[in-house]
Amino acid sequence: MRCTAAILFALMQVSFAPIAFIAEAMSKRKRGSSASQLVGTQTGPADDSLQQKDDMELLLAVAARKLGITTAGVDITVIRQQLHQQLEAGLAEEQPLISPTDVHDLQQQVARLQTQVLRQQEEIDVLRGKGGARGAHEFVVAQYNILAGYLGDNTQPWFLYGLDLSSERREAIFKKFYEKGEDGTYANAGWPKYVKGILTDEEQAIVEKYNEKHFRWDGRKDKLITVIKSCHADLISLVECDNYESFFLPNLKAAGYAALYKQRPRKSSADGCAIFYKVGVFSLIASDCFEFVDRLDAKGREVKDRVGLVALLQHTSGRQVIFISTHLARNPEDPKQTSSRAKQTAQLLKGLTDFAQANHALDAPVILAGDLNTTNIQQIANIARVVFELCSEAVHPFIFTASAPRSLPTSVTTTRKMCIDYLFVQVRADCLRMAYEWPLVSSDGL
Repeated sequence: MRCTAAILFALMQVSFAPIAFIAEAMSKRKRGSSASQLVGTQTGPADDSLQQKDDMELLLAVAARKLGITTAGVDITVIRQQLHQQLEAGLAEEQPLISPTDVHDLQQQVARLQTQVLRQQEEIDVLRGKGGARGAHEFVVAQYNILAGYLGDNTQPWFLYGLDLSSERREAIFKKFYEKGEDGTYANAGWPKYVKGILTDEEQAIVEKYNEKHFRWDGRKDKLITVIKSCHADLISLVECDNYESFFLPNLKAAGYAALYKQRPRKSSADGCAIFYKVGVFSLIASDCFEFVDRLDAKGREVKDRVGLVALLQHTSGRQVIFISTHLARNPEDPKQTSSRAKQTAQLLKGLTDFAQANHALDAPVILAGDLNTTNIQQIANIARVVFELCSEAVHPFIFTASAPRSLPTSVTTTRKMCIDYLFVQVRADCLRMAYEWPLVSSDGL
């Protein structure tokens, strides 16, 4: 898409080049002229008409010279006719109305812009930790939902990249996707059943082509590692992480990280949460994991799906920090899932409290990283607080003192654009600096 945008911008520059030349000439001659005066329309008092006529003659003369038309001693009406003929001939022959000199000027402008981009990237690199050694009490934290290999599928209704679907057609696909039969099972499970009668065979083929090119694990796994390494983070939370043993662990171990991992307890789920910490910056003191209970089935058995992973780490400065990675119940658009996420949050906070007490680390600041699948995290936190108040149980002060820096949207698909990934940090506000999507945390005030 960036390439397409660049091409369109270049075409606009070429198409509007004659107008740009004329406007530039006018601005040099008469500063402060209105747009209406530059195109020779009469919007001012009648006594401005002669000035506007002079302006129009100047504009035509400039345009004529650009197109190689002789203007000396030629009536303005003839110049207009010749300009019109030249423009029509140029368009018919598809010849660009721009000189080699102008092309050179544009190339220089592009070069200057590229230099500016490189300088801005250098500034970003400094914020992300690439531009030199960090302070003794500074470290970088990253959160990333990598889209599990077994879940990366463009045929899912929330993707369908390659198509420009109306909201009505998209809604029809979702309705068919979630439709259930009398037995409670999905009536249209499996591609392409839920798009039959909505997408044409050609559109289905486009979706499948995009899936093969962009979503297959073998085609994107190396890109994921490149992005993760480019963050130069000291603490990393990877959620929806599969291929842990075979791919992420060996690749990030080679990059200087040690790791912890907990897979989701549901049998059909092959992903989980992973914590990676930079060896030489952090050392592991203790760790634990929590399996969230969503409900009890008809036989009274616990139904579990999501997990939380927690580690007590010691920084080279001697300070300790508790780092948590989690991934709460899916579908942020579904308000029915709010209660599930609130219940999982309460269990996470209970686990954090017990873990901190058991390891004598109640004073250690907490960093919570994860895909929380909600745009209203305050609502989830408030419900969790009420749960603890009703139970009269002690709770870690993190629930009252944590804050999350503002972030750009972290989940962007063809159907959504929202922030659902968070980095909650229990530190003073002046100890936190944003490095775009990667915050830089200082332990000076931890």
